Parts: sequence; structure tokens; C-alpha cells
Amino acid sequence: MPSLGRRLFAFLAPVVLFLSIGHAQATVTPIVIDGKLTGATGVTVNGGLYDVRFEDGTCVALYSGCDSPEDFLFQSFDAANAAAVALLEQVFIDSAAGPFDTDPTATAGCIDTFECGFFTPYEYDAENDSLLLHMFFNRSGAFVDTLSGGSTSRTGVFSAAEGVTYVVWTPVPEPGTLALVAAAGLGVGWIRRRGRSGSQRRMAQGTQPVRATTKAEMRSIA
Repeated sequence: MPSLGRRLFAFLAPVVLFLSIGHAQATVTPIVIDGKLTGATGVTVNGGLYDVRFEDGTCVALYSGCDSPEDFLFQSFDAANAAAVALLEQVFIDSAAGPFDTDPTATAGCIDTFECGFFTPYEYDAENDSLLLHMFFNRSGAFVDTLSGGSTSRTGVFSAAEGVTYVVWTPVPEPGTLALVAAAGLGVGWIRRRGRSGSQRRMAQGTQPVRATTKAEMRSIA
């Protein structure tokens, strides 16, 4: 009889394949309010899915204090740069939703017709009381967008109307993660029920009615 592990694998393999295909086919959906881009859902960065929103304010308010590694999803310049490239390639594009690549003012709050900047912080330098961040500037028309690094105060207030704003990233569980866990639980229960049912059938088939031995039979045996 196949082991529980093998039967569970056979049960879950099609589910995992289906969910993996769904993850690979995830699409970016821009969040547009009153004709202005305010963020997006389903942005892929290094294989992970994220929702993003563009928020004015301070790093302290937007990043849970902005003073420890746990406050930053991307904890190096390279990781933050990968996130910015994802914005460049997946969000700030011209589409039916709006001219988000060629027109900086199509993003909520941005009023400069030449460029609008977006900050992704990745580290707080406590020794120098300095916030390290990645800067992405979306520029109009045929002008080349720029990606660079910089530093600022974690308490500094930034707003799109002044030319720069923060990008707040939220990780999204892979599609179906919770469903996969639930499927595993259902699979184990189903397999166990089948096992009990099969055992009960085998016991029933192997058990014969017990007939009382008559006195005549006992005498003949003797």
C-alpha cells in the first residue's frame, strides 16, 4: 500500500502545478483614482509579488519608525534598485490606463511636467543618523528615466507636489498559498478516511460468522 506521503504528494502535485502557473501569469494592475496613478498591484520583484502605493510623508510614519532592518523590505541598494526597475518596466508605462511613462503629471500629486521622483529606503545609518534610499525619477517624453542612490533624513517630509514621494511596498502571498495549506489539510483527511474505510472493508470481508458447535459434532470429533 502506498505510504501516506506518496498519496499526499499525488493529491497535491496537480494543485501545486496549477498555483505555480497562476503565479507565473500574475499581471500588474495600476491603481488609478480620478485619472491619476496612485500605485499598482501584482508587481513582480525578483520572483516575489508586491503591491505598491505612492505616499507623501516621512519615512518614520510610512516605514514603522524607519530605524531597523525589519522596517525595510529591500535591505540593500541592489535589492531596492531591482524594485525600482520593476516600477520602470511594469508600472510606469504608457497604456490604456494612462500615459504613466511619458507624462509625470499622470501620477497623483506630481505637478512637475519634466520629472517626478520616487524613493525606496533600504537602510538606516544610525551612526550618521542618515537614511539610505534608492531614487527613481520618471521623466517626460523621450527623456531617459534615472536610477540612483542617495541619503536623507528619516524625518524629512516629502511630497509628490515638491517633486519626490515615497514608494510603500507590501508583499503579497503567492496566489493560493492559503488554499494550498487548506488543500494539504483536506488531502490528509481524505487519505486517512480512505485508509480507515479500506481497513474496515477488509476486516468485514475477513470476518466470518461464528457458528456454535453442536454436541453431536463434538462427540464425532472426540
